Amino acid sequence: MAIKIRKGSPNAFHDLGFSSVEAEHLRVRAELMLAFERLIARRRLTQSRAAKLLGVIQPRVCVTSR
Repeated sequence: MAIKIRKGSPNAFHDLGFSSVEAEHLRVRAELMLAFERLIARRRLTQSRAAKLLGVIQPRVCVTSR
């Protein structure tokens, strides 16, 4: 049995079946979250400090060690 492979679009959420509007919303949100993650890592912020700077409660911020 052959596996069909097709090239995806620039928006993986659209490929997963989300409407164009929802897919774009999710793509922008994902890019924003990646930007925050990079900024937090670059500044070596703790989860607590990042939450204070972003104006959210601590559990809303996930800081991964690298």
